[in-house]
Amino acid sequence: MVKLARDEALLMSMTEIAELADVKRPVVSTWRRRYPGFPQPVTEERGQQLFDAARIVDWLVETGRAGRSEIEGDLRVHTLARLGARLPSSTLIPALTALICLRHLSGDEPLDDETPGLMARLREQADEIDPDDELLASEIRGLRASWLPAAVDELVEAAWSTQGAFERIMQVRDRLGAADMSSGRLDPVLESLVAGLADARARADREGEVRLVDPYAGVSDLLAAVAGTLRDDQVLHVTACCADPLAARLTRRRLAVRDVPEVEYEVRTDPDGCLDEATIVVTQLPYRPAEERSAALSLNALNDLLLPLSRGAAAIVVAPADTTAALDPTGDAGVLRGELLTSGSVKAVIRLPGGLAPIAPDTRSRCGCSPLTTRSGNAAWCCWPTCPTALSLPDWSMPLSPTCWPGATSSSTPMPTPASTPSLPRSARWSPRRAL
Repeated sequence: MVKLARDEALLMSMTEIAELADVKRPVVSTWRRRYPGFPQPVTEERGQQLFDAARIVDWLVETGRAGRSEIEGDLRVHTLARLGARLPSSTLIPALTALICLRHLSGDEPLDDETPGLMARLREQADEIDPDDELLASEIRGLRASWLPAAVDELVEAAWSTQGAFERIMQVRDRLGAADMSSGRLDPVLESLVAGLADARARADREGEVRLVDPYAGVSDLLAAVAGTLRDDQVLHVTACCADPLAARLTRRRLAVRDVPEVEYEVRTDPDGCLDEATIVVTQLPYRPAEERSAALSLNALNDLLLPLSRGAAAIVVAPADTTAALDPTGDAGVLRGELLTSGSVKAVIRLPGGLAPIAPDTRSRCGCSPLTTRSGNAAWCCWPTCPTALSLPDWSMPLSPTCWPGATSSSTPMPTPASTPSLPRSARWSPRRAL
């Protein structure tokens, strides 16, 4: 276990114990009261009792409340969060992901060999692997926390792979102080739905390859979700458009750890022309605050995505819920939506409930909500230009089952069932064409 300082134990609050054990905070209070063997606090900080993390883990494992291999992985994250609090929040995630990527590209050998000169060796190694500094060299050169390589080694071992460790960091980036990377983050269940609708594995089998594009990639959550559905023997070409240069570097690291060859991916800041050769497009339209957002703007953005797509390409676009709201059919938004629906490209629209995307940072600052507060619902637009009519939109509306796609009526064919069918809250609904 990485130490905070020499002979200093890693400490946890009761709230952190609850997070580690995946229970509510009052449950920990009940354990303390009910079980004499529950570890006693070792110190107090600003009125908050703190416990030895190693003893907490032992107690949870010994009492059958957790498996050691699972909970030690979570404890590594807690370690990083506590140690990382000493670093600027803007540097921790880049440093962690750069070190994981460096280990991956160095044959998955441990970073910390417990010999002098570690940081100088890592910088030299990074310069050799990334001579053009497009991936990780700057992050490694700027690293000053000598404890971090050992922490990353422990995280990789707990996650069983560099890819697992990288994705674990991305899953818990809020806890590691990277709220700025989560302003448009989708719920994992919605990411799974998008990946399932894209059905990249079947396309790769059918066409021999997949050309996957996200014109608003952010930190590439949707790209990672789709890439994760492919087999190792399937060919993937990726184009990610990231307006933020730091997000672009992180996306390159994420793809490198997934063993996407450098010649098979392109990460750019300018989206112009990125859709020309796409066979699958997955994206979320960029968030706009309410005072700047309108259905017409969202539908125009959706239309701009569909126009360059080649015959047979698929696009799964997460858009604001106002794109499925009641609109004046003679207004700009109503006319544009009517043209989209009659073009033959839109095959399905799924109206999604609120709670599947976090509120954006600029809105949080005004309303005082936490990063986990959610905004209004979204809609998933499923578009296949000149797609076979077998994928036509059902002309009825019903809740999506948690375990399967809705069944077909006599006048429609069901949506194709991917290898792993995603689930959604029951309040997600198909939007019938006549209602739009």
